[in-house]
Amino acid sequence: MDADDICLPHRLAFQLSSLEDRPQVGVLGTNVQWIDEAGALLHQGRPQFAEAAAPQSMRWELLWDNPLPHMTVMLRRATLAGQGVRYDPSFYVAQDYDLWARLSTVTDIVRLAEVTVLRRYVSSSVSWRRREQQLALHQALMQRQLGRCLAQTPSILRPVYTVLAAMANGAGGGPYAVQAAASLVVQAYRAFLSRPLSPEEQGQIQRSAVRLLRQLQRWAAQQPETRSQAWAPLWALRHVSWRALGSRDTLGRLRQHGFPPR
Repeated sequence: MDADDICLPHRLAFQLSSLEDRPQVGVLGTNVQWIDEAGALLHQGRPQFAEAAAPQSMRWELLWDNPLPHMTVMLRRATLAGQGVRYDPSFYVAQDYDLWARLSTVTDIVRLAEVTVLRRYVSSSVSWRRREQQLALHQALMQRQLGRCLAQTPSILRPVYTVLAAMANGAGGGPYAVQAAASLVVQAYRAFLSRPLSPEEQGQIQRSAVRLLRQLQRWAAQQPETRSQAWAPLWALRHVSWRALGSRDTLGRLRQHGFPPR
């Protein structure tokens, strides 16, 4: 963790106890709350993540972005030593995302809902100063993860990865393939439903897919190049949750963005 982040007093005892209660888990992280440079809570005090994530839910979230704040992680030394997994320096500014993705193939990773760290937003941090480089690395990792999940050639889907990486990192501009990106989310969701999932994991993955499609819609609506495609992620909700598709808010947004398209 950075020197100006704040580790809450109960963090280490809480995480150690949680890890001891889950012998099959090799990596355990928690939630965070963002604070500004003066220490005031940001985002009305809401935690970074909406809920906890079980092992298969973490593998799902690792398809799209880094779902595990580095400063909250506690892991078993034997997991690293036994598998020979180390940081890859070629993924500088995204080494943690790459490491969790590789570890998820050899051990279970979980994220607890409990907040244990106050994470400080600083405009001069490496993540902000090297935003373009981080975006490119996140796109490369997304290509790798989704390529493995769907057994598809990454180069064929490059425009789709571009829009998803740009959305996850708050970038804008460019003739992005929003409809194809929404379709890819649905394909990945169906692939995960074919895995053995607990009811907890199935619910978490469904809610995450709904949030991802809604985030994609909001992002597309803000970009002049993609505004005409903003209906596509909402319409894709029918493959994930009819309840989410049938909500008054979703139907209103569909009409707002000209669905059905002409």
